[in-house]
Amino acid sequence: MSQIPGNDPSPTLNYHSPTGDSWEEVLKIAKAQKLLLWVILGNIIANVSLLILSSAAKSAPATVQLLFGIGLVGFILVIVALQIAALVNLMRAMKMGIVSIIILAIGSVLSCIGLLVLLIINQRATTRLQRAGLKVGLMGAKIPDGPPTN
Repeated sequence: MSQIPGNDPSPTLNYHSPTGDSWEEVLKIAKAQKLLLWVILGNIIANVSLLILSSAAKSAPATVQLLFGIGLVGFILVIVALQIAALVNLMRAMKMGIVSIIILAIGSVLSCIGLLVLLIINQRATTRLQRAGLKVGLMGAKIPDGPPTN
């Protein structure tokens, strides 16, 4: 089967963003960033819920408070684990070095440092996606069906 010149059936194979990334690499970054942003939103909701529910549980019996506390700690640990996994996934998609990934993943669980790590990595991903021609909103890049035409 011969191809007609200029009629490439797969334009994604020939796409390279201004950052040098292939379309598949740009998609990995966009999806990883979107996942990280959803996990961060989940973390915010979990922390707000923790504040609201912990004040309501003060009037409950000691056994209920203990069970509530254990459940809450378990829930927060799951959210933190998901956040670290999403952060590592994004940094791997951005082809960061393994030492950087390990240091930043550990730093992401520290209180104020963790927020800075998340903001810096998210901003790097946003800049890279914008240079690749994608529009990035509050919850990540809008992923088109095919690569943007320049």
